[in-house]
Amino acid sequence: MADVRAPGRSKKGGVTPSSLGRGSRLGRYELLAPIGLGGMAKVWAARQTGHGGFNKVVAIKTILPHLSREDDFQRLFVDEARVASLVHHPNVCEIFELSEEGEVLFLVMEWVDGDSLVKLLKASGDVVPFDPRVAARIAAETCAGLHAAHVQLDPDGRPLNIVHRDVSPHNVLLSAEGMVKVTDFGVAKAAGQTHDQTVAGQLKGKLEYMSPEQIGGGPVDGRTDVFGMGAVIYEATTGLQPFASSGDLEVMTKIVDGRLTPPSAHVRGYPRELEAIVMQAMATKPDNRFPSADEMRLALEGFMSRTGPPVTHADVGALLRSRVGPKMDERLERIRAAMSAIRENHPSHTPSTSGVIPTNRVPARIAPPPPGIPHEANRGAPLPKLHEQPDQGDFDSGFNMDTVADFQLPEFLDPGSARVGPAPLPAAGAAPAPTRAPFPAPGQPPAQVDHREPGPVSAEPAVELKQYILAAALGVLIAVVLGGGAYAAFHFLGPGR
Repeated sequence: MADVRAPGRSKKGGVTPSSLGRGSRLGRYELLAPIGLGGMAKVWAARQTGHGGFNKVVAIKTILPHLSREDDFQRLFVDEARVASLVHHPNVCEIFELSEEGEVLFLVMEWVDGDSLVKLLKASGDVVPFDPRVAARIAAETCAGLHAAHVQLDPDGRPLNIVHRDVSPHNVLLSAEGMVKVTDFGVAKAAGQTHDQTVAGQLKGKLEYMSPEQIGGGPVDGRTDVFGMGAVIYEATTGLQPFASSGDLEVMTKIVDGRLTPPSAHVRGYPRELEAIVMQAMATKPDNRFPSADEMRLALEGFMSRTGPPVTHADVGALLRSRVGPKMDERLERIRAAMSAIRENHPSHTPSTSGVIPTNRVPARIAPPPPGIPHEANRGAPLPKLHEQPDQGDFDSGFNMDTVADFQLPEFLDPGSARVGPAPLPAAGAAPAPTRAPFPAPGQPPAQVDHREPGPVSAEPAVELKQYILAAALGVLIAVVLGGGAYAAFHFLGPGR
């Protein structure tokens, strides 16, 4: 991997942030289509190429051109990679590499074929809540990812005390398979601070999800993220932000004073057990909250087990398809069109597309809709035209202009190296990391198959097999004859005869 650029240093020549477009190459990665745009960064769908036609879809994040030479934004970018790359868990979006090509610093991340929780909530424009038990499943998985970050150790076995500090629907990704991923550790706090960054008051936090101690500038720990998780459940199940007000000052005052209206005041029949979980998670004093994200996860699991049948990843995936299925299909078609255009412009560059387009989900356009969920608008729709402009936040960039930049970097990290090594084995009892199976799941389209006619098959192996069988039979016969003769000679001519 290329050396990670130190803030303030720039490589002259080569690719620049403003020159990036479809088909641009960043090392071994080829940009396909923009899929997300935020206040600080753009996210691309990209293809990783390798030996023998190897291909893999990844997500690549790049700093926006007008911010690419700002030291503070470069530090944020590098810090996010270094912290997130330490956490390996099925419920955390994996960071593969931080590298540089020309003047472009870029972050290579796991491709999540889905969308963010905020896009599900606002799929129709307004925030529309969904089933409390499905929301509890999403929250429980998110808590598992957060807990993995909270208890992460450095290579010497010392706690890193990572705190995400920006838990919100924007930073929870849902995949088509129903997996839940925590993303965007750009404002995380960790042990071993090397610098304390703010950007001249330009960056604030997502106040609606911040804890009282975070607003007051006090010490934070994992219980700060528990508070944010409670606010996420509140919004997902009521359609309302817990401290919504006309201005930031009033929001902060409500949070610090603990003026929280119970969810049942907004939603008739709101589950009492879930309300108790939300209210405890959002207690004003950290000591009154769940002591850890894992304790909150266990409470959510208990609520789901006592109130109905199991809530599975399939239920989360069905919710995703019902709300943003058409948008996911449109993005998929943009990526396919981009690859087709690249092949047309570069006929000599025609690598295999096996593994390039995600095939382990059924696009909503051709998939049978979940029971009771109409999907007529997505049937027989014409393919969208290729365009370079991404949907605003179609895939959250992980950077927001309203984000506090106060990051602490672990001391043991070598600033000259940011390549992510192989992931360690999961802890005992942890769920195995999801993998993309080589065969499609039941009800999904089969993987691409090579339909070329097979070449002629030689009959020589069959002939050789007959010869081997004949030789073996002859050998057995000779052994029987010789063995029988020897036994007879010994029996009649041996001692005592």
